[in-house]
Amino acid sequence: MKTDLRRIDELIDRVEKHLSMDDLLRTLAAIRDLDRLFTFPTFLESARRTADELRAVGCDEAEIVEFAADGETVYADFVAPLAWDVREAALEIVEPNDEARTIIRRSDEPNAVVMWCGPTPSEGLTGGVVLWDELSDEEREAADLSGQFLYTRSKPATVKRPAVEKGALGVIGSYGFQREGDDFENCVCWNNAWSETTDWAMTKQDQPLPGFNISPAMGRELERLANERPDLRLRMTVDAELYEGTIPAVSARLAGSGDDEVVAIGHQFEIGANDNASGCAAIVEAARCIRRMIEAGDLSGPARSIRFITCSEMYSSIPLAVEQPDLMRRLIAGLNLDMICPYNGYDSPMDFYQSPDANAYFGDDLLELIIRRLWERRGATWEWRRMPTELSDNCWCDPHVGVPFSWISCHGREFWHSSGDTLDRIVPEAVRDVATAAITWLAFIATADADDAAWLAEAEAEKARGRIEAEDADRRDYVLARELRRIRSLKTLADSPEIDRAVEEIAELGEPPEPFPVDPDDEGTQLVPVRKCPAPLTFAPIPPAEREFPSPLWSAKLNAALYWSDGERSIREIEHLVAMEHGDPPGIDLVEWFRFLEKHDYVELKGR
Repeated sequence: MKTDLRRIDELIDRVEKHLSMDDLLRTLAAIRDLDRLFTFPTFLESARRTADELRAVGCDEAEIVEFAADGETVYADFVAPLAWDVREAALEIVEPNDEARTIIRRSDEPNAVVMWCGPTPSEGLTGGVVLWDELSDEEREAADLSGQFLYTRSKPATVKRPAVEKGALGVIGSYGFQREGDDFENCVCWNNAWSETTDWAMTKQDQPLPGFNISPAMGRELERLANERPDLRLRMTVDAELYEGTIPAVSARLAGSGDDEVVAIGHQFEIGANDNASGCAAIVEAARCIRRMIEAGDLSGPARSIRFITCSEMYSSIPLAVEQPDLMRRLIAGLNLDMICPYNGYDSPMDFYQSPDANAYFGDDLLELIIRRLWERRGATWEWRRMPTELSDNCWCDPHVGVPFSWISCHGREFWHSSGDTLDRIVPEAVRDVATAAITWLAFIATADADDAAWLAEAEAEKARGRIEAEDADRRDYVLARELRRIRSLKTLADSPEIDRAVEEIAELGEPPEPFPVDPDDEGTQLVPVRKCPAPLTFAPIPPAEREFPSPLWSAKLNAALYWSDGERSIREIEHLVAMEHGDPPGIDLVEWFRFLEKHDYVELKGR
């Protein structure tokens, strides 16, 4: 066999030779400079800039794809957001006169207003302040907020519903995600949700309402004044517009000789240097670096194209999955880059989230191998944690869409979604190392041949044997099936006899699976869900009064239940598989849940 670990070392050497941190950091700063304003016109401007840069580095098909942002178009289960723009906004104390001043202004701090903040009359809105957190449940129930601003230490979006229902002029929040300390004292958080019906993007179902964010320090001062000065009055002035527009995604390709593609994706259009200018800049640099490698003769012409996508988190990636099924069918592996710079550098752990067990594939083990090899070469220790599937723009990992996905992320929360996520907190060495691992992974898969597939098959078989033997008896069959799925996925690289031998070798470690039992007294063993809609689900198209269950959007277990629904498995078998994957069953009655999904046309339930 020709391929061995030297193949990874050689790729890392060549990536390091051609990767330019100057270019990467310049791209990062340019993306952050636009995206920190988070209006739909700047989203489009930012997308144009990224598309131009990808075109300049040699990508073909570098284009901007625009989707509806009209507040009503439905993509799968996502209702498109309304487009939004804001020109200026200010929150002021107007009475008493001796305390009069501007608390915060949008032109000084973009996070001053919530995303989708509603407009005010040109003269503004003036009123008193109700400290919502100090009210009892009974007082909240009886509260009349007419002519008042609602203030909370929580995220403004969490109190929008009572604010609308009780006639508040607007909402002020000084939340900090329970973060404390001098470093965060004056940070202003970003509120990127403003829907009282869907808990995320604002749609036509939702009511326009002004909303402001202030720092924890500003919040304490406002609370002091509200308690000490009963004549306290504030004024909100917002020059903003909610309208029917579009939301963009950038899609570019380095062409390979075959039809298959490997994809790197990251969500642009967020406010932070880390979240997610860092991920998007690494994607642009990956295109530049790989093009340099090919032109220098340091990388053979790829057998598979490499696709580079930057988009609005799920609000562009879900429409892409719906509108471009041919692209989804060509994608054999994906890597999501979302927040790749830990604020404390090597002292913070980095996570990578694997593809769900229902869509297990070789890419997760390959990524772990590259990361470990990179750190052996560095002679350093950086804690990397392999995690079960969570969701972001890796959502194409749903077998209903079909793209297996890995996801690298640092979920350190020190300055996440706040004005503290700035360029000076970027640790270039950490970004360099994540980018190196990502580019090596992309280059390996794009150029992999039969020898590479054979080498990986042998490595996967060795890992599979150890994982199976380490399990208790009640989990061995489950792990064996998962590992076989992972080895078979290598067929997307080459039809190598070594893959078949690895499959046979691992299959011999267990017995052929028994059919899942059917209990005549348990309809859960008799009902088989047949899916009609890709995950994740938001339930946004369902009128709020008809939602018998909360949105499963961020539920790893409920998303897994959908992933395991292949049109052949019963609800009880799905429940069992979720428990095997996540350690516990979903925690709700899955029969009732799937009946709810059938009622709203997400699935069809058939008998066995």
